[in-house]
Amino acid sequence: MTISKELIQVLPKAELHCHLDGSIRLSTILDLAKKQNIALPADNEVGLRNILIANNSSSDDGGGVHIVASDPIFYNVTIVNNHSGGSGGGINIGSSQGIPSNVNIVNSIIWNNSSSWNNVNSNLSITYSNIENGFEGIGNINSDPLFCDNENSNFTLAENSPCVETGENGVNMGALGVGCEEILSNENDVIPSQYSLHTYPNPFNPVAKILFSIPQLGLVSIKVYDITGREIETLANRNFNPGNYSINWNASAYPSGIYFVRMATGVYIKTQKVVLIK
Repeated sequence: MTISKELIQVLPKAELHCHLDGSIRLSTILDLAKKQNIALPADNEVGLRNILIANNSSSDDGGGVHIVASDPIFYNVTIVNNHSGGSGGGINIGSSQGIPSNVNIVNSIIWNNSSSWNNVNSNLSITYSNIENGFEGIGNINSDPLFCDNENSNFTLAENSPCVETGENGVNMGALGVGCEEILSNENDVIPSQYSLHTYPNPFNPVAKILFSIPQLGLVSIKVYDITGREIETLANRNFNPGNYSINWNASAYPSGIYFVRMATGVYIKTQKVVLIK
């Protein structure tokens, strides 16, 4: 695979900033950096930011990314539609001669790979990311990212994507940002049979996405209360047609702590506890 020199910019703290459409090994990035006289730390800690890794296959481990005995940090990476004949369709992490990898992934999307990840004798931390089938970590979600046109490799996000403004400090998850208006997911195609309320990520910082379902036309109120029971925000108070909806709550003006999101209709009331961590 060839990586164009024009795709790489030197950033502080030895970060590499690039958009890629090709399966990569971390060694490829490091070798390219050395050829271009980009200084890297001696311990091979490197930040990789705004990278798209899509539509690749490998007969071995690591369809999208293969990492061995390295300590990369991935920021706003989209790893999608990759396939591996072995383990780790999206990302495979391993050790070498007893030296483990230490991988951190933040504000990223790993979706629709033959398998999301594989970790052997190494350390993997994922936060504020959308991981298919889930991954335990602060701010992580497991929800259709609503790419604008997955079939034609357009992996920008729809305006109503659950990845919009739900990354750390309210940034978007993934590499490419918003690229189209709201689109329907498979869940939106069907009129819900019952009321529901769900908020994620939880804990969050500072934007939480509030999903709610309405089976019949009616007045819906969604409000936020602090730990003392004081109402601090009214997010919705109007009639809604049957369907699935989402509202973002930006809590940047409020301190860390416990809050309560309350949804009320004429026949349904639900309150959910959410935790803001700054």
